Amino acid sequence: MRAIIATTECVPFTDSSPMAELAGAMVRLLPQFDIEVKVFMPLYGTIDNKKYGIEKIERIPPLRVPMLGGTKIGELFLTRYPGTESEVCFIKGPQYFDRNGLDTDPLTGIKFSDNGDRYAFLGKAVLISLFNVNFQPHLIHCLDYYTGLIPAYLRLTYHEDSFYNNIACLFTFHSLVEQGEFSPRLLDTMGMGKDQFFPGGSFERDGKINFTKIGIEYSDIVSNLSQTYALEVMEDPTYSQGLENSLKMVSNRFFGIPSGIDELKWDPQTDSALPFNYSAQDPFGKKLCKGELLEKIGFSRDEALVPIICYCGEMVTYQGAELFLEIIPKLLKKDLKILIIEEKSALSNPEIEAFYAILARKYPQKTVFLKEPEEPLLHLALAGSDIAVFPWLFAPSGIQQLYCIRYGTVPIARKTGSLADAIIDYNEDPQNGFGFTFPKFSALDLFDSIEIALKTYYQPQVWDTLVKRGMAQDFSW
Repeated sequence: MRAIIATTECVPFTDSSPMAELAGAMVRLLPQFDIEVKVFMPLYGTIDNKKYGIEKIERIPPLRVPMLGGTKIGELFLTRYPGTESEVCFIKGPQYFDRNGLDTDPLTGIKFSDNGDRYAFLGKAVLISLFNVNFQPHLIHCLDYYTGLIPAYLRLTYHEDSFYNNIACLFTFHSLVEQGEFSPRLLDTMGMGKDQFFPGGSFERDGKINFTKIGIEYSDIVSNLSQTYALEVMEDPTYSQGLENSLKMVSNRFFGIPSGIDELKWDPQTDSALPFNYSAQDPFGKKLCKGELLEKIGFSRDEALVPIICYCGEMVTYQGAELFLEIIPKLLKKDLKILIIEEKSALSNPEIEAFYAILARKYPQKTVFLKEPEEPLLHLALAGSDIAVFPWLFAPSGIQQLYCIRYGTVPIARKTGSLADAIIDYNEDPQNGFGFTFPKFSALDLFDSIEIALKTYYQPQVWDTLVKRGMAQDFSW
C-alpha cells in the first residue's frame, strides 16, 4: 500500500501541535506494516535545510499552481525522515511559507491574514506534486483543517483525471476549537465556483468557508484523536462547536483513535534530560528528580516531602486554566507547592497568564509560574511533580497527561475526551486505577478531587502503588 501524509507540521522539522507528533509517528511506524509512506509539508523559513539534509529536487520542474490572479510558482525539496528510508517532500512557496512563523506572526501573536490563501495553495501544490514525482498513493491522510481542501479538490477539481481517480482520503482533525474559517472571497483563490457556497452546504458554516467541515464531508474516512471525544462531538454542541450534523452525517465512517507517545523520547529510564533515571520497577529516582526540581525552581530540597501540584497546559478556558486559578486561594492554605507550566498557544488568554504571574510573585514561597519552559526543564517538571491536574472542559486529544503518567506523576482530570480514554480512576477501580477523575466542569469538583488525592498522597504504600501502576501503562503507538 502507498500513502502520503499531508500536513503543515511534522517532528522533528516543526513541533508546535499534536499533529506534528502524529505525522512523525506515522512516518516512522507505517513502513513496518508494508505501507510506503511519504510526507508532504511546507518548507518554512524556520526549518534548517542543512541540518536535515533538505535539498531541491532538480529533476522536477517548478510547480505551477493555479490561484487567483494567475499561476503561483512553487518548488519541491526532499530529505529522508531521520532514521528511516521514507521521504519527506517539502513544498517551497516563498510568497506563502518563507517567513518566521508557521501560521502566526511570532512578534504580534496574531495569525497571518493570508492563511486561507496559504492553505489553498498547499492543498493544490500537494496534489500537483504527486503527479510531478509520479507517486500515485492509495490514500492521502490529511491532518487537520489546514489540509481540509485536499478531499474537495480531489472530488471537484481533479475527478476527471485518471491519475487521481482511485485515491481515497482520510481526514483527521485535532480540536474543533479552530476549524479554519475564512471569507467566501477565498472561493476565487481556491478556484471553486460560487455554486459551492450556500447555507448548510459542505463549504459553508455561519456565512464563512469552513475547512474542517469541507474535510469531514468530502473525505472517505474521518478520524480524531480520542474515542470518547468522537462520541461527545456527535452528541453535544459544546464539544462539536457547531459541526455535530456534519459528524453525524459521516458517523458510519468516523473513528476515534487515541494518540500514542514517542516512548524513546519520553522514557524516564533513559531520558537524558533527567538528572536521575528511574522506572516502574525502581522508581526511587523520581524522588531524587523532585529534589532537583525544587532547587531548580527556587525551593529547598528539604521540602521534598511536601506535594507538588502541577498545571501544565495552555492559558485557555477550555483547558480549565481559569478553573484552577479559582481554587488556588484555597490550595495556598495547604502545605504544598503549586507549579504552573504555560504551554505555547496562539489562543492563550493574556489576562489569565497575567493572573498566574501575579500569584507567583505574591506567593513565591508556594507558587512558581514557568512560561513556555525549554524542553529539558519540562521533562524535569513532569518527573519531579507529584500530581498533575487536567481540569479540561473538553479534551480532543492531549499527550501531556500521557507524559505525566509515564513519569509517575498522578493525574487528576475531568472525565472527558482523551482524559477519559487514558485515566483509570482509583476510587472507581481500586485494583487497576492510577489517577483521579471528576465529572463536572466546576471548581468545587476539581477541589474535591485534589483533596482526595492529597489524602492518598499521605498514604505512602497506596501512593507508590498508583505511581508504579501508572508508569506500567502502555501508551505507545
